[in-house]
Amino acid sequence: MLKRPAAHAGVFDHERGDFRTWRYWQLPEPMTDSPRPISGEELAEQAWSLLIDSVRLRLRSDVPSGVFLSGGLDSSLVTAAAAQVSSQPIKTFTIGVPGSPLDETHHARLIADAFNTEHHVLPIEAPSLDLLDELAPFIDEPIADSSILPTFLVSRMTRQHVTVALADLYSYMTQLTPTDFRYPVSSPPSGDRYHGGISLRMSPSSFGR
Repeated sequence: MLKRPAAHAGVFDHERGDFRTWRYWQLPEPMTDSPRPISGEELAEQAWSLLIDSVRLRLRSDVPSGVFLSGGLDSSLVTAAAAQVSSQPIKTFTIGVPGSPLDETHHARLIADAFNTEHHVLPIEAPSLDLLDELAPFIDEPIADSSILPTFLVSRMTRQHVTVALADLYSYMTQLTPTDFRYPVSSPPSGDRYHGGISLRMSPSSFGR
């Protein structure tokens, strides 16, 4: 079994028996002919402006929305941006592992308090492998990341409160449901289905119980 390279798509023609692969998107080339040096402060301001615009766009919804908050840098930035553009307190969701060095609830609580969010914590012990049977229909490919189990649990808890959850690119696996994945800042061309992104629309049938 082979996985497509990043930002590639493929189509199998069953009549001819061939498989065609193409690249649908790539990062723009870095600017090398800037008329003047760009300072780190300017780059930071541009990045923040893009993040604000991205989060504002994804919170433009007629369904309840929230943020997956781990307490790390990425999810904290998304929470800060959401709090800035929203007229209502943001709902944030964290999973806790009491007594474990991996527990991030303290850091998440600091961020939640700083931005006055409506914070929810799901404490768990050790996720059971029995979850795999329930989780398998939402995984599009083999995955060896054990964090998919607690992620599934926090997603199910989140679905009790909101329909759309914003997340950073890495801490939450967007393969949990097959619908409506969106990129955070600059979007690839439309017309194809992509995985990864900042916004996850959770299927009512999958997380509503």
